[in-house]
Amino acid sequence: MHSLLTSTIRKEMKMSNDIKINWGDGVFAVPDKAGQSLKAASGKAVKVLLYLLYNKQLPEDTSVMGSGISDEDVEEAVCFWKQAGVICDEKPAAAETASVQTAVKPGKLPRFKQLTPVEIAENISANEDTRVLTEGAQAAFARPLTYDEQRTFIWLHDHCALPSEVMLTLLHFCISHGNSSMAYYETIAFDWAQRGINTHRQADEELIAIESHMRLEDQVKSLLNVKSLTKSQKQKVSGWDDISLDMIRIAYDRALEYTPTKPVDYMDSIICNWRKNGIATPEQALADAESFKAKKSGAKAKAEKSPKKQTNSDSGVITLSDSQREAMERAMQLMSSYGDDKN
Repeated sequence: MHSLLTSTIRKEMKMSNDIKINWGDGVFAVPDKAGQSLKAASGKAVKVLLYLLYNKQLPEDTSVMGSGISDEDVEEAVCFWKQAGVICDEKPAAAETASVQTAVKPGKLPRFKQLTPVEIAENISANEDTRVLTEGAQAAFARPLTYDEQRTFIWLHDHCALPSEVMLTLLHFCISHGNSSMAYYETIAFDWAQRGINTHRQADEELIAIESHMRLEDQVKSLLNVKSLTKSQKQKVSGWDDISLDMIRIAYDRALEYTPTKPVDYMDSIICNWRKNGIATPEQALADAESFKAKKSGAKAKAEKSPKKQTNSDSGVITLSDSQREAMERAMQLMSSYGDDKN
């Protein structure tokens, strides 16, 4: 509906070649930098800016701007426009002056989710390394950072002690591979912090391993002819990094033969058996597959040749064991000798 309305308006504009604006009794100016940052600005941020430009101050009660805008929304908007260069630091906005600062003890870092927009701005302003990090991240994204993104970067840098150059290296890698999700980035970065990955050399080694695993997942998806793997499938594939593609294909062919509905589960069991039995080359894997097939065929042939034991249910004949048969014969002999003596 919105796109249809927009299209209609554009058609009317082309027909009239002009749009008449009612300027009323006057106008107020909007800085060029605000127009340049509109793409990254939220609707609330634009509303706050327009109120500020028109009234030359921010309201004490945010309800005058309509429902849905909170004090935190105003703080975030002010910080966004400061980052965009629309609001100058030399003259703090009213929202900053009135905001309640979170007390932080010396040497104790604030928790990630407790950082307010004002605290974020102060951190970036006071910490050169954090400023370089956030500016580098903005350049990588080619847009201003959101406050959730800024919180994430500051938390990883300050609380998790990840160097900014390592964080930016990881960010460029994620974006270059088409994954700019902060959740994905944060998962890897936090894992690095936990494992002490904090140098360029270590980061490069980890990224090579990640790239190799991504290729592995792509190869498995290609084999399965699917666009994505399930969570369970990804967990299993994550343990195949030491297995060559040729061996994975062999496991896949075997899986299709025996369990075509759940090939990844069967492939994983095959690979586990390979490791257990020391099978490490495609030649050994093929030999193992042939051996398995031969054993299975032999067992089937033996089962087909063996006569089936009859039971009361299928023939009415009772099948006796060897010991039972011998006991029965001895009893018959005794009965026969008893009859001879009587005669």
